[in-house]
Amino acid sequence: GVLQMKNEIVLFENKEQCCGCGVCVSVCPKKAISMQEDSCGFKYPRIDDALCVGCGACKKVCSYQNEAECNHPMNGYVAVNTNKKQVNGSASGGVFAAVAEKVLKAGGKVYGAAYSFDKQVTVNTIGIDRLEDLPKLQGSKYVQSNTENIFEDVKKAVLEGRRVLFSGTPCQVAALNEFLGRRYENLLTVDIVCHGVPNQRFFNDYLGILKKDSDDISEFNFRDKNRGWEDYFIRFNTRLSRKYKDIHCRISSFYEYFLKSYVCRENCYSCKFASLDRPADLTIGDYWGIAKQHPELFKEDKWFDRKYTGISCLLVNTETGERAIEVCKEQLELVPSTVEKIVAGNGQLRQPTHRSEKREYIFELYRSKGYAAVENDFQKSLTLSYRIKDSLKCMIPLKLKMKIKRVRHH
Repeated sequence: GVLQMKNEIVLFENKEQCCGCGVCVSVCPKKAISMQEDSCGFKYPRIDDALCVGCGACKKVCSYQNEAECNHPMNGYVAVNTNKKQVNGSASGGVFAAVAEKVLKAGGKVYGAAYSFDKQVTVNTIGIDRLEDLPKLQGSKYVQSNTENIFEDVKKAVLEGRRVLFSGTPCQVAALNEFLGRRYENLLTVDIVCHGVPNQRFFNDYLGILKKDSDDISEFNFRDKNRGWEDYFIRFNTRLSRKYKDIHCRISSFYEYFLKSYVCRENCYSCKFASLDRPADLTIGDYWGIAKQHPELFKEDKWFDRKYTGISCLLVNTETGERAIEVCKEQLELVPSTVEKIVAGNGQLRQPTHRSEKREYIFELYRSKGYAAVENDFQKSLTLSYRIKDSLKCMIPLKLKMKIKRVRHH
């Protein structure tokens, strides 16, 4: 008989077309797709031609290349969780924790990014159903979380009829929506105002420089709040040291390069989700520029203190999102704001992050000489005044900072 040629499937023509969500891995009926790292550590799907039958399910499910179902925000709020403990564990105002708690207490399941500390530190999207596990999902992880194996699990929970909350970057939420194929009443989605993502290998190579050779990192926080919300500090601990170390973001190579968007995934610089078209029911982020947009709030001391503990912006994009927020009214303090005011301080709701020439330079250095070379290059660029200023910032207790600011204000 005539040999039939399979359709050769090309998942992406260039790296800008792939966000690395791994939904194609999940959808493939023949398990022919796996995520493979490129020379910089970013993961891309690869098809094993021996297993592929050319069905094209992977192409259909790609919400990054196809039309993704999005909504324009209906309302915007300033939002703060009134539970102090939850705010302290979160990146900003603790909105996610308040919404997640409601879902968990109703016997539901909550999905979000969590660290796992083994030899390597990985960030994976996991599902939890106990309230005591919620802190694992709180706080920012400035690394792309691994979602390739979670979509099936979410689908199972949704089909069981449980209440499900899924949180992630907009591309991850869009991937889930596409994977499920339709809206479910019992599913609530939350996306974050995303600035782009670095990858796990690059992050681990950075951690290799922070820790001593024979030691492993046992705790890590990108935004420790012991010194306030607007100043970013890394706080980490290793198995052997038992003593926390703090590093101000400006003197950490990984952090500074992340904040300047030098080390993001290729597609982040042209991401279609860096806009007001949101795939999720709710969008949360830091309320940057809150004092300028809502000066009236700062007549009250409590809002002053919140400038140190964190204030969220919240966009409600769907009726489902609206209902979820209604239910949290007693735990969330909400002040009506506008989409315009929120966008003013959050550029990634307008356009993708800027691609700097510096990106090529950093990754070329990384590819050829490893992270140590990236670190040395960064340390050379730090001026003495920078170092002294940021070391001092590490020493001033938060209570004192708050006092000084308040005195100045009054």
